[in-house]
Amino acid sequence: MAVRTFVGGIHPAQCKFTCDAETVAAPVPARVTVPVGPSWVGYKVLAPRGTEVKVGQKLADNEGFMCVPTHSPVSGKVVDAKPYRAHTGLEFLGITIESDGKQELCEGIGPVGDLDSISPEDIRRIIREAGMLGMGGAEFPTHVKLSLPQGVKVDTVVVNGGECEPYLTSDHKLMVERAARVVHGTSIVMRSVGVKKAVIGVEDNKPDAVAALTEAACKWQGIDVMPLKSSYPQGYEKAIIKATLGREVPPGALPFSVGVVVVNVATAAAISDRFETGMPLMKRLVTVSGSAVAKPSTVEAYIGTYASELVGLCGGIKGDLGKVIFGGPMMGVAAPGLDFPITKGTSGIVLLGRQEALFWKEMPCIRCGRCNEVCPMFLEPSEIHKYALAEDMAKAEKLFAADCMECGCCSYVCPSKRPLVQSIKLAKQYALARRKK
Repeated sequence: MAVRTFVGGIHPAQCKFTCDAETVAAPVPARVTVPVGPSWVGYKVLAPRGTEVKVGQKLADNEGFMCVPTHSPVSGKVVDAKPYRAHTGLEFLGITIESDGKQELCEGIGPVGDLDSISPEDIRRIIREAGMLGMGGAEFPTHVKLSLPQGVKVDTVVVNGGECEPYLTSDHKLMVERAARVVHGTSIVMRSVGVKKAVIGVEDNKPDAVAALTEAACKWQGIDVMPLKSSYPQGYEKAIIKATLGREVPPGALPFSVGVVVVNVATAAAISDRFETGMPLMKRLVTVSGSAVAKPSTVEAYIGTYASELVGLCGGIKGDLGKVIFGGPMMGVAAPGLDFPITKGTSGIVLLGRQEALFWKEMPCIRCGRCNEVCPMFLEPSEIHKYALAEDMAKAEKLFAADCMECGCCSYVCPSKRPLVQSIKLAKQYALARRKK
């Protein structure tokens, strides 16, 4: 049987230097700055400056449907709670804690118990109270994704193991080393949305992950592991839905419109941890890699740990540092340095050498059409780019600029090195601002 995939996409160099390296457990940091959320959202700080906190204690919360609480990953003393500039350039509320090294647990933390006696509503409430966000990078609240609109029914859960970004291997390591947790978390998600079928999609260049998940899934009914063709951006939720189930999500629609809920493998494993141990989301696996890293590794780190500390655990910087990227090189965000804390969605920190970070000279479009061929959303990037440059955002919006997933395939293949994805992002921002207005 042919290995399944989607239409379009590219095959960039993988550079998966950390596949075979042992996972490094980061020590308890002396200080963490735990990101809470955008400072304008109105989170209520529950542990103000001077408060002594314990591991798992709630630091801040907002009762809004799209918000989740934040918990302390360390025990110690809150020394600050104020807005800070994140690696994205946006302003976030951050709570800084000086660790006492004791790692004393907050009272009331414990396993859930018999899952069969818990209603789907209670499962979503527990997930929300654990501070679960999508750990694939988008950081969308998990309980919101599992709370289907009135009258909407789904029949399948798709678990996204398509880690297609170059350099990143945190999900790969998770699937190999913690396959049972991924599968157990999948079963909890299935119960929360009332389905009997789940598919875990994994690219075929990760045979050890496929084998580990298949062995773990054989103990559960209705959970299948499906190898997918290695192609970027296989990990995008609309692409993995097409690859695993053959269903196409219409423009502007969400996965539940075709009967599907998608969660990342790391999110599924974190949900399992919450139900098995009672611990909220406070740690994650982070790939620290790139040509400018002395010893590329996968690190299990506490949320709020500064990127500089994780790079130090991996031997520090090697050679001339040219660029720091939070996430992968295709969809990640270039940061001005390493003095930023990791978030729940930080899957990787990539450090590139100066030669790799050179800027290309932009040339005129030669109308080759390569960007159209590789676009997994069937858009016309060159045309959207043209209207964005002309500041004719209305025409760009008519070409479905809002459906761009910002994967960067178009910019990658462009022989003229035109900033296609950057201009499409600008068009999307204009369209969003107009709708808000």
